Order: sequence, then C-alpha cells, then structure tokens
Amino acid sequence: MTTNYHTPYQDEVTHFSAAEMNPPLASLDSQITANVSAISGKAATSHTHDDRYFTETELAGATTVGVSIGYQSGDKPAAAAEISCILPSGVTFPANLTGSAYFANTGPTAEAVVSIRKNGTQFATMTVAAGGTTSATWAGTETAFAAGDRLSFVFPAQDATWAGVSIMVKGVRS
Repeated sequence: MTTNYHTPYQDEVTHFSAAEMNPPLASLDSQITANVSAISGKAATSHTHDDRYFTETELAGATTVGVSIGYQSGDKPAAAAEISCILPSGVTFPANLTGSAYFANTGPTAEAVVSIRKNGTQFATMTVAAGGTTSATWAGTETAFAAGDRLSFVFPAQDATWAGVSIMVKGVRS
C-alpha cells in the first residue's frame, strides 16, 4: 500500500459518508500546518493585563501617554526634593491619577506622601504606606496640562530607607 489513510472516529457515530471516510493524511497534514500557522505568535489564554500597560489601540491612536519619573536605584529622596519635567504636549491626567504606578527598591520607614504639582501648584498626591514597594494610594482632581507646563513630584522629609523610587503617571493627550 503506497498511500496512508486515516479513518475518523467519533463516539456514538455509526455512519460516515464516503467523503468522511479515509481522507489522505497529506490533506490532514496541510490542515494541521495551516492551524499551527494561524495560532503562531498568539498570546496564551492565561496571560493577564492591568492598566499600567498601554493597549495596541491606545498606542496606535497615540492618545494615552505615560510620564515616568524616578530616582536611580539606591538613591534616597532628600527632604523636599523636587523632580520636574516639562511636558512636550498637552496631557489631561484623570482624577485620582487612575492607571498610574509606583515602585521602590526599598519602601519608606513611615507613610510617605508625595505632592504632585502643575507649575508649582499641587493637584494630586501619592501616598505610600510604611514599607510599601509596589503600591500607592493616589488622590487628586482631573487636571489638564498644556505643552510646556511643568509636572513636578515633591518628596516629604528624607527617609533613611526609602530608595530606588520610580513613579509613572498615566494621562490622555489633549
């Protein structure tokens, strides 16, 4: 026999049409290859997303922006240290800075409140619990920035342990 054939089997099925019986393995192989190709590069169904990351739609439309500020790993924010950046385009930050993120290599000894300011005026705060390294509580009002406005983070009294601080605030380009 020079051709390999495969006979389909299904529970409780006692009748097959001629077309269903003995399809050549080559046609099954081509279908398997097409299926493998179709799912190649797709994400596993078990992956998760949270709002710290931008979706492809957000990136394609370039409407959602993130502004990241950070101290180098190991550095400790000094008392009343202010880190500022000039925004290159208009951005509106949502109330309570929804979607923003915080990380530190070492959390603060006591609760720490960072003042977040527009051109020197506070519009929001980020509160980090004692020992907190990956989460913060954000509070504030929706605030629009124009291109050229200054976004600043003003730290509280210097903490002996708080180090390697990174902050990302998420807004919508206006």
